[in-house]
Amino acid sequence: MPNHDSSDSNPCQCWIPVMATMLILLGLFNAGFALLMGGVATELDSLREQVLSSSSDMKIGKFFNVVSGGLLSVGQYAEGKIVKGIVEGLPPLWWMAMLSWARVLISLAAFALGWCVVVRRPLAFRLLPFWAALSSVLFVFSLFSSFDVIRLVYVETGLLLVLLLGILDIGLHLVWPGYILLRLRKAGFKLLPGRSS
Repeated sequence: MPNHDSSDSNPCQCWIPVMATMLILLGLFNAGFALLMGGVATELDSLREQVLSSSSDMKIGKFFNVVSGGLLSVGQYAEGKIVKGIVEGLPPLWWMAMLSWARVLISLAAFALGWCVVVRRPLAFRLLPFWAALSSVLFVFSLFSSFDVIRLVYVETGLLLVLLLGILDIGLHLVWPGYILLRLRKAGFKLLPGRSS
């Protein structure tokens, strides 16, 4: 709830629907992006389990390769060896999937808060600082726990995609929540709820 009666000191409240709309749209975008990343991580983890558990075809291919002195390269063995090498180099994908699902929850919370801000529910204005802090903490936490994923993306695709994903992440999880906090503070809203006297 505002720290003061906003209709007396700040007659123009047109920034509230704009901010609420941005919360809704960016929440939906981030949720879609996180669902895509979580789905990719889940599928890659499933593929890794299949590759690591089904090594019988590769053993048969290896037998023929050894017996022939390396002249006979059975496709199953050669391809399996390459795939197994790639899969073993992947970072822990279950962790990447968990972070993606956490991003989905934070994005859905932004979507819900956006709707509550549109109808000017006082609780939404009190929860926005907590959402912003949670979003920033998740960003920092996922950054420090995803160095293997960042390195893999850099090796496979190059610096441009890493920079693009980094700018997108920083914008969605640091800049945007920070802007919301600054805008609320400038409008005179209490950022930390206290006891009303």
